[in-house]
Amino acid sequence: MILDNDVSGGVVLGRCNKSTLKFLKQHFRNVAYTGLNSIDADFDQILCDGYDASICAMNYLIELGHKHIGYIGETSSENRYQGYRDTIIKHELPFNNSYVAPVPFSSNGGYDGATKLLSHQNDLTAVFCGNDITAIGAIRAIKDLGLKIPKDISVISIDDIDIAQYLSPTLTTIQVPVDSMGSIAAKILIDRIHG
Repeated sequence: MILDNDVSGGVVLGRCNKSTLKFLKQHFRNVAYTGLNSIDADFDQILCDGYDASICAMNYLIELGHKHIGYIGETSSENRYQGYRDTIIKHELPFNNSYVAPVPFSSNGGYDGATKLLSHQNDLTAVFCGNDITAIGAIRAIKDLGLKIPKDISVISIDDIDIAQYLSPTLTTIQVPVDSMGSIAAKILIDRIHG
């Protein structure tokens, strides 16, 4: 569809697979990418550091006294997961692989991940979800397991999407400035197109 139109460039919002990156490289001179992880492509990249955001989320949980913290979300080449692991190591917190649910960033992934973690780990007192959509699924699973948030387990995530404020209880989340990132990406792309 893109090739059938006179498109001068494109903006990639968040994750995309290698075949999509290859397609964009082949067909467009001007591409801007915005997300939480850098990508291996010669595009302008507008980033909110997902690594620092995850450290902020983890430090918040640690300040609340949590020591057994699980992770739900993507792990491969994911700086949010790396921030989680580095914070666990820095604070010398207990950890084993059963604290991690490597699932896609999706509500289904969050549901499956929380079910897996909480069915096998009764010592977890908090979970860090890589994004809000994943956290929404995790919250549903926690409730389906008969647990209370935050009495039995705390949940934190990254994004601060609008719907997070309407959950009960309200989701604790680290804000990502998506509006600013999108505006900057569009401005950079337009500047590139105009030379």
